[in-house]
Amino acid sequence: MDHFLYFFTFQDSSIAFIVIGITLLGIGSAYVGTFSFLDKKALLGDAISHAVLPGICLGFLLAGEKNPIYIVGGAFVSGAIATFLSSWLKENTKLSEDTIIASILSIFFGFGIVLLTVIQKTGNPEMAGLNQFIFGNAIGILEEDLWIYGGLAVLIILTLTIFMKEFSLLVFNAEFGKAIGYPMKSIRLLFNVLMILSVIIGIQAIGVVLMAALLITPGAAARFWTDKLSVLLVLAGIFAVISGIAGTYISYVIPQMPTGPWVVVSLSLLALISFLFAPKRGMVYRYFARKNYLRKTKMNTFSKVFSKLQKKENPG
Repeated sequence: MDHFLYFFTFQDSSIAFIVIGITLLGIGSAYVGTFSFLDKKALLGDAISHAVLPGICLGFLLAGEKNPIYIVGGAFVSGAIATFLSSWLKENTKLSEDTIIASILSIFFGFGIVLLTVIQKTGNPEMAGLNQFIFGNAIGILEEDLWIYGGLAVLIILTLTIFMKEFSLLVFNAEFGKAIGYPMKSIRLLFNVLMILSVIIGIQAIGVVLMAALLITPGAAARFWTDKLSVLLVLAGIFAVISGIAGTYISYVIPQMPTGPWVVVSLSLLALISFLFAPKRGMVYRYFARKNYLRKTKMNTFSKVFSKLQKKENPG
């Protein structure tokens, strides 16, 4: 109980920074992930989240320390290369999209692990905690990190809000948008940039392995509750924030516990609740609705049969 009160009353300013950071991260990632989910590009987010690891390692090697500017820059370049390769291979080869994404994911992540091993063997004392980028450690977020990651999260949220109509056209009817004069290729490019940035802002807190879950699961869970895009985005943001804070609190209470896995567990629980109990789409709701429908159908059939029998017995 003492840990709970200490954490959520923000007696330590560093905890306040962490909660603010995970909140901004959750909203930004959920917004981008919801559009990606609706656009059926969920696997691309997974590929990008794994592909940024080599960039993180190269940024560290260039800076000689965990400089957030170098790490963000390296991760962005690595993620951009992976995204470009995915699009180029899809347009210029006969490979299926899932094959391309699986190849890029494994190759980039494997190269990142090799670089991480090389860094560990250099004996650089600044490398302590670098492997936390794999599974995430929100408690390790510092004030200077918050300015960079939080600033990027605010940029993502504002961009998606301002260009809501354009991104809606992109995911629902890109051909129609092109026909009425919208530059859909530029909009797609901007969306890919936002997706890369959303992965980058989560690498410290959630980790590259599990970042895809924070992108996709909130939108997928929220989809059970509504058909309206604005409500869907709000619900996805709320789910991401709740799970992010829950995972951060658990990693704070239990020493050496990575944040990412607990965020994913919390998200999975919310998704399971949505899957079971959401109105109209939830399995429990649909079960009782179907049961009620069958009961009414039987009653109506019985009433019709009974009415016909009565007419036969009393023809006058």
